[in-house]
Amino acid sequence: MNKFTRQRRMPPIAAAAIVAAVCLSDGAAQTAASGSGAFTDKRDGRTYETMKAGAKTWMAENINIETGNSWCYDGDSSNCNAYGRLYDWEAAKTACPPGWRLPTLKEWSLFVKAVSDKDAAERRARAASGLYEDGGERRLPVILGGGRYRVGGEYSNIGGYSYWWAAAEKSNQYAAYYRYVNYGNENVADSFDIREYGFSVRCLMN
Repeated sequence: MNKFTRQRRMPPIAAAAIVAAVCLSDGAAQTAASGSGAFTDKRDGRTYETMKAGAKTWMAENINIETGNSWCYDGDSSNCNAYGRLYDWEAAKTACPPGWRLPTLKEWSLFVKAVSDKDAAERRARAASGLYEDGGERRLPVILGGGRYRVGGEYSNIGGYSYWWAAAEKSNQYAAYYRYVNYGNENVADSFDIREYGFSVRCLMN
């Protein structure tokens, strides 16, 4: 079973660099992908950036709505505002607003592929026009909010990792699947872990 990487806590990214780009070795921040919009959650009036990926609309930010079994990293509300809240898996299933939901692992895979394919097409078109050379950048909106480890409520990896719950549990009913990525790595992988861990939630429109 995959646990948090036990490493020294990395410093939070500055507000202007919250949205990180997967596959940028220097860690430079990128804005949300083109075709973005906005959605206001009527439950608390908070507005989130959204983006189109293939035929689907996703939130380009982690959800930040207070529910049972949800936490701000280190108990600091400023981390909720910057990175979104962390939820256990049961809370994650109900965190998204009406009309939105927790994505499946397959939908996560399609999201990552759609963003990568769109960026690749844009790079080819711009390179062909002579505007710039293809540098291999990808603009997947990754908010590196870390996570909460169940034993003792230990927080880990803010600014270093993103973990997002998926709408699937393991057959043993004690674990659930999630997607994750670490700073500077292009691979968005999936794994599973204890459902009481605190991970981020990225919502998909129905």
